[in-house]
Amino acid sequence: MRDKAKLCVLLGYIAVMGLVWLLREPILALLDRSALESAVLKLIFPALSILGLAGLLRIFGGSLGCKLLHNNFERVGFVSSAGETPQLIAKCRDKENPKLTINKFETASIPLKEWEDKRHKVASAMNAHIEKIIECESKRRINVYAVSAKTNLPTKLMWNDSYLSQSDTIFILGESLTGTVRMDVSKTNNILLGGSTGGGKTNLLQLLVYQAIRKGWQVVVGDLKGGCDFSEFQCKVLSHIGEVQYHLGTLVAELDERKEKVRSAGVTDIDEYNQRAGDKLERILFACDEVAELLDKTGRDKSSKEIISIIEGYLATLARQGRAFGIHLFLATQRPDANVLPGQIRNNIDYRVCGRAESVLSQIVLDSSIANEIPKDIPGRFVNHENVVFHAYWFNARKSFDDLERGQT
Repeated sequence: MRDKAKLCVLLGYIAVMGLVWLLREPILALLDRSALESAVLKLIFPALSILGLAGLLRIFGGSLGCKLLHNNFERVGFVSSAGETPQLIAKCRDKENPKLTINKFETASIPLKEWEDKRHKVASAMNAHIEKIIECESKRRINVYAVSAKTNLPTKLMWNDSYLSQSDTIFILGESLTGTVRMDVSKTNNILLGGSTGGGKTNLLQLLVYQAIRKGWQVVVGDLKGGCDFSEFQCKVLSHIGEVQYHLGTLVAELDERKEKVRSAGVTDIDEYNQRAGDKLERILFACDEVAELLDKTGRDKSSKEIISIIEGYLATLARQGRAFGIHLFLATQRPDANVLPGQIRNNIDYRVCGRAESVLSQIVLDSSIANEIPKDIPGRFVNHENVVFHAYWFNARKSFDDLERGQT
């Protein structure tokens, strides 16, 4: 009834304004205004009418929109245990990113985890793409950052070297609905790429390795699939488990040396050291494409299992301590479960990305099932640990290195 009354007010306002406009000449004659004043009033009246209508639509239309959203939440089954739906209390543009609209909700006692787990239902009810969901200081309030459902990601984005960040620590991954997706290794030291085969993990890893090379990092890639995917890369590629064991051992030794250097210089990390000390420590990357080929002990003999245990220990040390001293791990795998990637390693990889994956795999990588919603037929589509969906840049290694060599000559 209340919504019907509001609709009647809107229609009544429109009818009255229309009538006044039709009778404007007799009304102005009764007001006994000069010709100039009458002309001004005739010009001002339409603007005032439109402003008044816009104000009423904002006030009443918002309420009607809330009612529609309430009905949509009921249709998709996003209700509390008491049968209540969240209530939209305000909407505004995000000041940091105007492409985003912040939708402010009273939660109806629905916890944040349920909002995340049923994210696709919330998006369907709102007819929007959700960028992130944030719980406010008051547990009864949640902000949903979203963009219109009419906005879509491209299905292919070609990498261009002009996208390369000038910062020594920032890597470009791709584009989301609201802008470029970046990773800053000074804040999130290591990265885990997960997802089903054919989703584009190797291509994204190639892109990240290429950027590290361009930044002047020391780069080593472990690729026990024969190293074919990195044959064009101007870096050391290890294709045998013994080589990986030896190299990781040297990295752990390098880590210990860097600790002593940093400590002796009276600083806390590589950035401070490079600013104050006479020499400069280069950042180091160990990347591994399909880490299961390296760490899975299934069917291995005793000596191989012993080597793998040593490698696990090295990786755990680097993952835990490498950030302050400029040593980073970029690992890709289809199966980042405990049999492949032990918790002591996985728990210290803070930036996580997952392509299309079943719910269980998505849960292992991201602690949510959102990667299960990525379309199967769009390789290169990923979601990160902040639940931001993005499309990775497509990288052509041969072309990029050929272009680089031509530019240098």
